[in-house]
This record gives sequence, C-alpha cells and structure tokens, in this order.
Amino acid sequence: RNALRRAELLTINANAGIEFQVGAAGEGITNYRYGLDATLSFPRLVAPFRFKYDQRQALPKSNLTLGYQTILRGGLYRINSAQTTFGYAWRQNQQVEHGFIPFSINYVFVPQNSIGDRVFDILADPDVQPIIKAQYQNTVFKSDQLILSSLYTFNYNSPARSNSANMFRITANAEVAGNVASLFFRKPLETDPRNGIFGVSYAQYFRVDANATYYRRLASNLTLANRFFAGVGIPYGNSKGYQIPFTKQYFVGGSNSIRAFRPRAIGPGLFTRDTIRNLPSYQEGGGDIRLEANTELRLKFTKYLEGAVFVDAGNVWTYYDLATFEGNVEQFSSNFYKQIAIGTGVGIRIDLSYFLIRLDVATPLRKPYKT
Repeated sequence: RNALRRAELLTINANAGIEFQVGAAGEGITNYRYGLDATLSFPRLVAPFRFKYDQRQALPKSNLTLGYQTILRGGLYRINSAQTTFGYAWRQNQQVEHGFIPFSINYVFVPQNSIGDRVFDILADPDVQPIIKAQYQNTVFKSDQLILSSLYTFNYNSPARSNSANMFRITANAEVAGNVASLFFRKPLETDPRNGIFGVSYAQYFRVDANATYYRRLASNLTLANRFFAGVGIPYGNSKGYQIPFTKQYFVGGSNSIRAFRPRAIGPGLFTRDTIRNLPSYQEGGGDIRLEANTELRLKFTKYLEGAVFVDAGNVWTYYDLATFEGNVEQFSSNFYKQIAIGTGVGIRIDLSYFLIRLDVATPLRKPYKT
C-alpha cells in the first residue's frame, strides 16, 4: 500500500495449476501452469489530459500490470506469455462500471529448446492423423505471435434489494488488435506469409463477447440460476484465413462450462478429440466463436449445504474453414444449432462464506460429433 506515497496500491499475484487425464492408459498429457503478475494501481486517472468526474462516485483507478505465464505440456513443449497493460477503471453509478485498456502488449512464444522428442516422434509417426500433425505444426512451430490490442469492458449489476426475487448481471468486452501495427509493418516474414515485427507475426482481429447471469428466487430455499455466454472473434487483415491467437480462443467443457465433457473435449463444430484421447498425439484446439448456456436449480438444505440439478449446452466454432480440419466440420454455419453439445447432472455445494466446495456429477445428453 501507498507504494509511491499517494495512496497507490501494489498487488503481486502468483498462480499455479495442474491438469491431468485419468484413465488414459499411460498416454495422457499432464499440463502444468504457473505465473506471476504485479499491478500498480493509482486512485486517479493518470493521463496527459484532464477528465471531469465526481471523485466520490466514479472511484477512478489507473492500473499498470506486468505479467508472465508459462504452460508446460509434459514431454511436449512449453508456451510462454509475457504481457504488459495500462488502463483505467471507473464507476458510472452503483450499478454500472467501465474499464478501458488502451495499451496492451502480449508476446506468446514457444522456446525451440523446450520442444521434446515426443513432438518429433508424433510428426514422424505414419499412424497419427494428418489433422493432429497440422495442429502440432501450428501450435509448436508457428505459435510465436505479438498481440497489440485495446480492450473495453462494461459491467452491469441490478440494484441490490432485499425483497427482490430477481438479480441480473452482465459483463461485456470488446477488443481490437493489430490495427496500429498494420499501418507501419507491412513486410512479410521469411517463413510466414503474414507481416511481422522484429521477426514475429502480429495478430489482427476484432473480438466481442458478453456473459449474462440471471437469478430467480422461487422460494426461500429454492433458486433458479441461468447463464448465457456469446462471443465471436473475427480475424482479418494480417490474420485473415487464420484463427485468433490461441490465448484468445474460446473453449468449452470442464467444471466451469459444459460439465458432462472434459475440458476442451468439444469442438470446434463437429470435430472431437474423444476418439484420440488415449493417444500421445492428444491435442486441444479452440474456436473463434462460442455459444453456451447453463441453467441450474439450487435447493438449500442448511445454512452451509445446498444441492443442484443442472443442464449445460454449447459449442465453439472457427470463423474460417481451416486446412487443419477435414470436411469443413469446424466452421460456424446456419446449422450451428445441430452441433450443440448438451449435458446434465446433479451436484452439492458447501458454502463456508470464505470459500466454496463444489462437487458435480454429469453425463452427456447429446454429443454433436455422433449425430
């Protein structure tokens, strides 16, 4: 606190995680993730021009963030990501908050000395599907990318009323990347048809998404919780014909998405990794477009214990028809509704105020790649 003696706040966060696959006959891939970031927050708008606002209501902040993230895909390769952002956050009123990051730079790269022999074995194996080989080529050898972007965020929370049976919340984001770089850097790379900066291609895209949640109290101990997410990323200019960067792609499946499916096991479109999950060539891929909906009926048994019955649905798609997939199974089309994955299940929640323990059991109702 008070890092520069003007009520500034310096926050340092460290994170770590592990993801592994159970029952993969020894061929599953264990992922490790760790990172560190530091944010210096100023209780005012730091800018070369003046703003007029009510200091007490707006509660403005200027945030400078530096971060570094590493993902280790056991025995395969390592993805590093270094990011710097500078932006503002302020409150319009009790319900509406805004955020604007005019400057964000993110460098994503795979160190060549981190690529394991297992990757080259996969590429040389005649039994591995060409689709998987192409995905590895793109992820491992062509993933170095510079993302220069600006981001706007809008948050709305319905008024807090003790006698209200309804609560609504929405968060929306709009991001644009690569436009400034495209004005000054138009020289193609030697090994890539895209233009680059200091030998690294830069991404150019527009991405917008919204996450809306609605809670309806049906009784004193019964609540209906609903969530809907929609997002689309449009690669253009220097990224036309490609996907948006891997770190910006959408994924579905897992404990915070469609719970009846493994993380990133669905899509894009009709494509699936379920049939190859026990191979060493297991590889995930995301989408440029995502639609997802969840509805959950929650019954409170005691102060700390509640049960839930839920249904999840959704999928991801690519914006373009890509050569890394066969049969145009991955691109968003007018038949998108036929490619929705659906799952249902039950769960229990132990809410201890300062942390929540959640256990869900789910089963697929509809696998789009089997229809």
